[in-house]
Amino acid sequence: MTTNQDNIKLLEKIYGRTLKASETYRNASKNVHNRPLTLFFEKAAVSHEKFAEELKNELSQMGSNVSKKSSLNISTDNFWSDFASIIVRRNESAMLKNCLKAEEKAVVLYDEAVESNDIEGRIKEKIRGQRDYAKSLSAEVSSLEKQYASD
Repeated sequence: MTTNQDNIKLLEKIYGRTLKASETYRNASKNVHNRPLTLFFEKAAVSHEKFAEELKNELSQMGSNVSKKSSLNISTDNFWSDFASIIVRRNESAMLKNCLKAEEKAVVLYDEAVESNDIEGRIKEKIRGQRDYAKSLSAEVSSLEKQYASD
């Protein structure tokens, strides 16, 4: 049986990942020299910022005292630090390939939250919406990655 603490931990993990994604997409938008990709990364950053804020509010209502500073310390996978080195090399295809991997991992976390019988109501709907966005973003990233792989 899942406890409220288990749900909070899962949502905190998604929150930390979403914050880091926002920060990384924002950095990518500043470091890529390709206008369409700059706009793509900016849009993804804004969406992730919005999702992080939604999660932060829900977590607060659940009794978690989560903040941006503490959540940046939440263990996320190594993707985001690896992504930073790719940004420095400005390899569009590699950036997109790694974005795809990260978004696919995010979908798995979202699926876990959506499938939980203990997460209900408005939070489940928000998580489902964020998951659907991550799936849509994955498809868009996949398409862009194929385009830039051939360039």
